[in-house]
Amino acid sequence: MESLHEDRLVQAPEKPLRGMRFWVQDPKYRGRKHPVGIELRIFQANRRYFAYQEFPFGEPVPSGPRRKLRNDQWKPWLTAMSKGKDVFLNGQRMVPSEPEPRVPVRMDTVARDLRLQRAARQVLQDYRIKPVTESSGESVFEVRRDALVAYRVVVRRDWSTAPTCTCPDAARSMDGARRGSWCKHVLAVLMSTEELRGQLLDLFL
Repeated sequence: MESLHEDRLVQAPEKPLRGMRFWVQDPKYRGRKHPVGIELRIFQANRRYFAYQEFPFGEPVPSGPRRKLRNDQWKPWLTAMSKGKDVFLNGQRMVPSEPEPRVPVRMDTVARDLRLQRAARQVLQDYRIKPVTESSGESVFEVRRDALVAYRVVVRRDWSTAPTCTCPDAARSMDGARRGSWCKHVLAVLMSTEELRGQLLDLFL
């Protein structure tokens, strides 16, 4: 693998690009000839999504599944990845990314109430909500309707950024008049998780 340049600093990129390679190293292994950690490679990036895969340091064969996230999750993903770790972008040390301030949700009351009803009557009854991981201040859930349909919901426990979901409705809600609205999957996760339920207050403030 390429050498890691401790003395060359680069800013966290504003957007994902295909071919980016991130090395994530625990600081306690700093200075070792053969660093210990993981490599994350961006193998797909377009106007709406980016996808990455995990590799062991210096290995050509991936060790983890391919994962796809929306572009609005780019900065939170960088922040979570770099928290407490040394991160190198294409071999150069990356300045940690800071999360964007949380923007209050703006949603008309009719749309809000319809989504709350769908979350309670559809998702909580017909979907399975399963906690997947919890790290770096994030709680990740799988919201599954059947063997083919499953979505990934990410909630920041400190409320620093808005919850996100990988469903098509959540992606559409980032545009135009619906910007900031939450999909029924996010609402169902917040409803069903006691320690996160307070974030529903943002819908009414």
